Order: sequence, then structure tokens, then C-alpha cells
Amino acid sequence: VFLVPIAAPKPPPPPAPIPAAEHARTMEGLKPPKRSFPVIAVLALNEGTEITDFLIPYSVLRESGLAEVIAVAIEPRPIKTYEASVAIEPQATTRQIDERYPDGVDYVIVPAMQPRADPAVMAWINAQAGKGAKIVSVCAGALTLGAVALHGASDVRVAFTRNGGNLLGRDRRRRRDERRRHRRARVDAPSASRGAAAALPHA
Repeated sequence: VFLVPIAAPKPPPPPAPIPAAEHARTMEGLKPPKRSFPVIAVLALNEGTEITDFLIPYSVLRESGLAEVIAVAIEPRPIKTYEASVAIEPQATTRQIDERYPDGVDYVIVPAMQPRADPAVMAWINAQAGKGAKIVSVCAGALTLGAVALHGASDVRVAFTRNGGNLLGRDRRRRRDERRRHRRARVDAPSASRGAAAALPHA
């Protein structure tokens, strides 16, 4: 057996700096749409939700003290996670949130979930967007926002960061989606997308 050394591949060139105008639009687009002390619903599907996508934004935003952050599920029962041994107890159901905030919340955070096109989840996201809430996906939660747009239930055009774009790029039916590389967050009102690795430093 002969081992022949080969040259290491050249690293890719560094990404270009984000233009100041784009950064300003992103920050403006993420401002609370209704309240100075915003209400943030971190949405989960009882049947299955990615624990990292859910707990990082929930924990960091709650600890910040800058908003009312609520763990929300469709049904009043524990949320199963992809890690089978861990379940999360929701603080409110979508119906309770609708009763408590009839004019809608300020933000809905959508983690990765399975099935990603659950009708109740899509209907609630669409209803909240219609009330002016800003919808933020984390990582593959972008697939659920893509399903909302694909089913024509919302005016949301979905702009994806790299992770979500890698998955959605395989589905040519999703003509209203846009992939952007080298972005930790992308805003396309009334929706936004973040990669999972970007959830912590940007929260």
C-alpha cells in the first residue's frame, strides 16, 4: 500500500462584508411591530420539535428581560422533542394566546418541527402574520415557513439563510423562496430566518 500525499484544497474566499444599508434594513425589520415590551411566542409542535432551535431562543430571550417570552404549543400536553427522552411542558396553547392577545403577538419564533407542514401550525402562523406579528424561523424551521408560503395561505415571502436554503433548494416548487449565503439572519417582512448557530449570538 502506497500513501501519496496530496495538496490540501484551497480554502474558499472570505465572504464580502454585509453592506451597511442591508444591515440597517435588517435591524429596522426586526424592531417590535406593536409593543415597547414585546410579546414573543416560541412555537412548538406537540408531535415533534427540535430542542436546540426551541430552547436557545426561548432561554436567551427570556433571560434578557426585554420581552414577555412564552412557550406555545398547539395542544395542552407535553412537547415531544427529537431527543426522545426529553419533553417540554408548554406555558400556553395557541388558543390561549389568541384569547390573551386578540390583536396578535409581536413575534412568533418557529423552530424545526415534524411534520413540518402541520395544518394547525400553518394556520396559526398565517393568522399571526395577518395581525402584524413578525415571524422568525430558526434553522430548518424555515421549512415550515416555506410550507405556509407554498400553500398560498400567506403573503409571506420566505428568505432563507444557508441551512434552510440548503434544504429548500431541492424543492423546485417553492418559487417564492430565496436563499442567501453568508447571512446569520435575513429579514423579508413579515418573515425572517436565522441559522441555528446564529440563534445564540444574535438573540
